[in-house]
Amino acid sequence: MERHSIRWFPYPIMTIGVLIGFVMGLTLGTFLLAFEPSRLAFLQSIPLLIVCYGYCIVILVTIPKPLLSIIQIDETGISRSFLGRFWKLHISWDEMTEARYFVQVSEQMIFSKTKKLSNIPRLKWHKEKDVIFMGFSKKRYKVIEQYLQQPIVGMPDKVKERLTRDKK
Repeated sequence: MERHSIRWFPYPIMTIGVLIGFVMGLTLGTFLLAFEPSRLAFLQSIPLLIVCYGYCIVILVTIPKPLLSIIQIDETGISRSFLGRFWKLHISWDEMTEARYFVQVSEQMIFSKTKKLSNIPRLKWHKEKDVIFMGFSKKRYKVIEQYLQQPIVGMPDKVKERLTRDKK
C-alpha cells in the first residue's frame, strides 16, 4: 500500500485573503498617518482610524489559531498545530470518535477525539478543544479514506460518487 501524507493550512484561500486584508489595512492606516496632508484629514475622521486599526487588531486577536494552524494528515492520524509549534492536537486513527462532513459556507471535515458531534449543537462545535476543522478537498479525502477505519458521518452519496468517479 502506498503511503500518503499532506501538510497544509486548513483553509488556504481564506488564510491568504485574510492576510492580504490585514496587510492592506495596516498599509492604509500607516500611509494615512505618515503623509502630512492625509494625516490632517485622517485625524479629523476618527471612525476611519478605528476601522483601519480596529480591523487589524481584531484579526490579530481572533484569526490566527483557526487560519494559521497547520494540518498534518499521515498514517499516524491527523494533527493540528499553530504554525507547526503551538496549540498542538493529535488524533490517531484508532482513538478518533467521529469523522464528519458538513457544508456551512464551503465543504468542511471535522474530526473529534472524545465526543460525538451529533450530541453537541452545531454552533458549539468550534468551542470543543479536541476537535480539528479543515476544508474539504479531493487530495485530503484520498489520504483520509486510505487510513480512516470508520464511515464519514454526513457525507451525501452524490459527493461519494463524485469522488470515486474522479479517482478512476
